[in-house]
Amino acid sequence: MQNTFALIYNPTSHRFHQKTLDQIQNYMDLHSKNLKLFPTEYANHAQEIVNKLLPQKPRAIIAMGGDGTINEVAQNLIHQKIPLGIIPSGTANVLALELDIPNDPIHAIEIVITENIKTINVGSISYMSQDKKLSRYFLLMAGIGTDAHICKNINTNVKKFLGKGAYGLETLRSIAKKSTCFDLHINEKTYLSQQAIVSNSRFYGGKYVVTPDASPTQELFQVCTLNSDSQFDLLHLLLKIGIQKHQKMKNIKLLSTNDIKIHTQNIDIQIDGDYIGQSPCDITRVHSALNIITPK
Repeated sequence: MQNTFALIYNPTSHRFHQKTLDQIQNYMDLHSKNLKLFPTEYANHAQEIVNKLLPQKPRAIIAMGGDGTINEVAQNLIHQKIPLGIIPSGTANVLALELDIPNDPIHAIEIVITENIKTINVGSISYMSQDKKLSRYFLLMAGIGTDAHICKNINTNVKKFLGKGAYGLETLRSIAKKSTCFDLHINEKTYLSQQAIVSNSRFYGGKYVVTPDASPTQELFQVCTLNSDSQFDLLHLLLKIGIQKHQKMKNIKLLSTNDIKIHTQNIDIQIDGDYIGQSPCDITRVHSALNIITPK
């Protein structure tokens, strides 16, 4: 498979269209590029597919989907030579936005076949899930607190129907409930936080710039933390993010670091928009971790 591009996709995704896949296949045929398709059939199947593909050394492994699908495909490409290609087709497509990859599938596949490779940094998080300590990589962010609680409780059927609007509805429900404060250990200091976002990207939830200095090519994470246990302050933060004024809030801190620890137990965690488990957790930066195909 050394001259073959492998494309992994989820055929049951509400945003999947066979017509789009046919267009991509036709484009590759027109440009004499070998393309092999790998549909996923169950949760975490993408990781299994990547593991089986690695010894075959395809030219690139392409993830077609949203940020969650891209995250899953990337898990087993960390510190591998084989690059990751992206065809964004999710709800927010934040990584594509960060890397200037267009949402149009044909324009995206055009970028893939250029094989212009950039090596990016990622995050690694250890956390608890069903009384087991697990670890995963994230490409965009780790959210601890209310935003993870929202991801945990989002109704998939409502999400299919409303898209981003489903997050708005769940946000209103979550803010109505008092959230738990937790300890956040950064650069040998401890902060009390209700919500923390450990960012590898300046964007969050779409085109909202929460951490302006964060980037997958920067040396450090940028962390946005809300140092308050007030539900009003949390709502205020969300409103201020919408108009890009959150940095001026007195309870907001923007910090840069390579390492974050949370000792408080049972705080919800999400990475790249998907709920994964709860604290306690350790978050570290992994440098030069992933080869990814980007525009020139």
